[in-house]
Amino acid sequence: MLKIAKSGAMDWMLREGPGNYRIERRPLTPETHACNLGCSRYRLEPGKKSCPAHYHYGNDEAIYVLSGELTLLFDGQPHTLTEGDYVTLPRGTGDAHQLENRSLTPVEYLCFSTMEPADVIMYPNSGKIGVFGGGAPGGAESEVSVRQWVKDDAIDYWAGEED
Repeated sequence: MLKIAKSGAMDWMLREGPGNYRIERRPLTPETHACNLGCSRYRLEPGKKSCPAHYHYGNDEAIYVLSGELTLLFDGQPHTLTEGDYVTLPRGTGDAHQLENRSLTPVEYLCFSTMEPADVIMYPNSGKIGVFGGGAPGGAESEVSVRQWVKDDAIDYWAGEED
């Protein structure tokens, strides 16, 4: 059975963090059949950032700009994306990416992801590591069995395994 996600009929979901982190999202994939390709529509207001700089080991991402002007920080370097621009962010490169709206008008874009159910995400600015299992980042909350962010506490493989 064909299912069609009607983005215009969906409410925006708001995620806010400290400082200038504020993004609105309409997840499209849950409205359709579950698949290995995720897509969400995002709206980013002027002066706001989408999320901390990061890179993935488990999932590829891609961005397609619908309207406005979006700044992609890629490995610390700013790149301006405008309506119709498309960029891929391959996993495992070690090149951190972050999205900002440095313009004076809102920007809307689509973000695609391969939706692998296991992922490790590195946050180089803060030294955090994100670990996901059972469901992909940005996927259905009910599918995620492991979601943890850690920092500075590396332990030995055998720690806590003594009989």
